[in-house]
Amino acid sequence: LLLAGCLAGTAGLAAPLRAQLVQEALAAAPACRALGATRSAVAPCRDAVRHEPTDAGLRARLGDALAAAGDEDGALGAYREAIRLAPDSAAGWFGAARLYDRRGNRREALRHYQGYARLTPT
Repeated sequence: LLLAGCLAGTAGLAAPLRAQLVQEALAAAPACRALGATRSAVAPCRDAVRHEPTDAGLRARLGDALAAAGDEDGALGAYREAIRLAPDSAAGWFGAARLYDRRGNRREALRHYQGYARLTPT
């Protein structure tokens, strides 16, 4: 939570320092999940996205955190945004495919699994 608070004022910081703070916040998310605090893992990811809104990888990680916390609609939105920002975001395609599959939407799951397969080496 301290890192999340620190990120709130990073807009005017030099890019390397801001990037370091974003990475530190993201490092907190897996620790929260490991402790069973899946909802707590969302906040550091949201903060990272807030400070780097065009980073598709951060959007996909937010999707992962939201999915783990049970917010499937939010997760799908984050994965879709990752794909919109970077159509070559394998993490976005795969995350969305898994959620569509879990929901029983086979058509969208297949479409997203195919998108993921196009991006991954065989």
